[in-house]
Amino acid sequence: MKRIITLATIGVLSINLMACGNVKDKAKGTENTTTTTITKSTKENITFNLTEKSEQILKVLKNEKKYYNAELKRECYIKDYNSDNYMTVNSKGKYEYQKESNAEKINIQSWCQVDMDADGEQEVILQTGTGNEIVLTYKDGKVYSYAFPFRGMKNIKTDGTFESSGSASDTYIGRLKFNNGECYYSEICTADSSNEKSAIYRINNKKTTKEKVDNFLKKQNKKENVMWNTENPIAKQ
Repeated sequence: MKRIITLATIGVLSINLMACGNVKDKAKGTENTTTTTITKSTKENITFNLTEKSEQILKVLKNEKKYYNAELKRECYIKDYNSDNYMTVNSKGKYEYQKESNAEKINIQSWCQVDMDADGEQEVILQTGTGNEIVLTYKDGKVYSYAFPFRGMKNIKTDGTFESSGSASDTYIGRLKFNNGECYYSEICTADSSNEKSAIYRINNKKTTKEKVDNFLKKQNKKENVMWNTENPIAKQ
């Protein structure tokens, strides 16, 4: 059953996340200055879509329930999150955390709900002052958290696809996949001309031409961006 909660405007949401522990690359963890325009839409009055699963994420945000911290590999309360660490994808498509990070008070500036893995259930994404995005997902009876750098997850669309990049010469479009507590990158499109003699152009993991990739990216850019909300998702109703 799905419920919708309307939230009152309170300005910028500031949740003090301090990770139960210590503990810096950014393509799929890296930055692109291509022609892609990075946009951020916000609302002053929004709704939080509650399903049985997303309600568990809301409980985590209220510190009524622990979540599984994929960096620390243990369950924690969200109030104890204080890491600026993030994940980058390895050669096998699996996201892994960096070995070093700094303890830093994290301010949540905005959030959104979107189905990142096309399973019919929405994840919650928290956008932090450091530029990282924290994705919260409910799977197999647990809420899991995964942190991504801005360059590794930007221009998120309402269909859950997003852009990542490492330089002005590469652009990646993909989505997330979750399996057994791990997070994976599912490639949809790649345009990498960092090496002019061996430029890479792929759509759905198949080699193609620059023209077809350029056309794909134009269509991707026209997709609707997620709406970032500045209201507090844990405000009392």
